[in-house]
Amino acid sequence: MDIKNDYQVIIPAFIRFDDRLPIGARMLYGDLIELSKDTGYCIAKDSDLMELYHVSNSTIESWLRYLDQYGYIIRETMHIKQMRVRKIYITNRFAGIPQT
Repeated sequence: MDIKNDYQVIIPAFIRFDDRLPIGARMLYGDLIELSKDTGYCIAKDSDLMELYHVSNSTIESWLRYLDQYGYIIRETMHIKQMRVRKIYITNRFAGIPQT
């Protein structure tokens, strides 16, 4: 997956002002919203996100862990034809998240 950076990102206020989250996790959340808009989930690989943010794999995993820990995303991993596929869903229980 090649992530194009020619889209606009909206970061909801409840994410923007959640001081428990690193700034990068807040920005990533906005990208996850945009990348899941068509299907209801995001399948971007860590390597794609690393390239987008110019950070390490451990940083991406840390940001995703924070978002998961506080209930902002749900990650699901499945195996399709011997390939590991991860889907990241934005939870809809918080105000301001468009229903998918």
